[in-house]
Amino acid sequence: MVTATESIFIKAPCHLVFNTAANPHKQLLWDKAFKDLETLTPGNTGLRYSCYIPWMGRMVYEIVEYKAYESFAHRSLMAINRGFHRFEFSPKDDGTLVTQTMQLWPRGLGYLLYPFMGSMLRKKLTALNCFLPARAFLLSRIRKAQKASC
Repeated sequence: MVTATESIFIKAPCHLVFNTAANPHKQLLWDKAFKDLETLTPGNTGLRYSCYIPWMGRMVYEIVEYKAYESFAHRSLMAINRGFHRFEFSPKDDGTLVTQTMQLWPRGLGYLLYPFMGSMLRKKLTALNCFLPARAFLLSRIRKAQKASC
C-alpha cells in the first residue's frame, strides 16, 4: 500500500469548498484528469460513478463516507490499482483547510508501477490542490457578485 497526504488552505467558506469537491460533476472542472463522467447510482453515501482517466483507463468510484461540510471519502477500482481517497474540511480563519489522503493498492500490472506509485500519488494530490482552490475561489466570487446585484 502507498499513502500520501496533502493539505491546503483555501480562502473560501467551508460549505462552498465542500460542495465544489464533493460533487463529481464539479470535479470535472477542477480535476483535469477526469473525462467522460457517468453516474452509476444516485445519492451521497453509496453514490457510484465512473470516469475515464487518460493513460490509466476507466475508473469506478463509490462514496463510502459522507459528512456534509466535514468530510467524504471514496473507494476506487481500476485495472492497475484500487484506492481510497478521503477529503477533510476544517473552517480556519476566513477560509477552509482541506486535507486529502490517498491510499493505493496495486493490482495486476500495477505491481510493475509500485516503486513509482508514491511519487505519482504525491504529484496527483499536489495537482489537485492547485485546481481546487481556483474553482472554489471563483464560485465564491460569483456568489458575492450575485448577492451584490440583488
